[in-house]
Amino acid sequence: MLKKYLAIGMSIFLLIIIGAFVYTYSGTVPEETEAQTVSWKEVTTILRSGNVAQVTQLHNLTVTLILKDGTRIVTKEPTIDDIWDEVHSCGTPCDDMIMATE
Repeated sequence: MLKKYLAIGMSIFLLIIIGAFVYTYSGTVPEETEAQTVSWKEVTTILRSGNVAQVTQLHNLTVTLILKDGTRIVTKEPTIDDIWDEVHSCGTPCDDMIMATE
């Protein structure tokens, strides 16, 4: 009789452990948010806010900012590499930003 209760107890324990594991590690992947298109002037202001995690520049002058909360901001820079001039003159708010270009 003791073996029966022990087997039931172990089964319940294992189900709880498996359930906790599945609950913890099977979260849904966050959906990629649609980018907000803003003016170049707005991007330079946002850049200095300290809320930017990543800056990406493409050869077609597209600049994408990814904010620390996951928001994506897109604009066109006036001329190639203007974003890097802004980042370098930004100072402390831009120190830990990830920067990428193609």
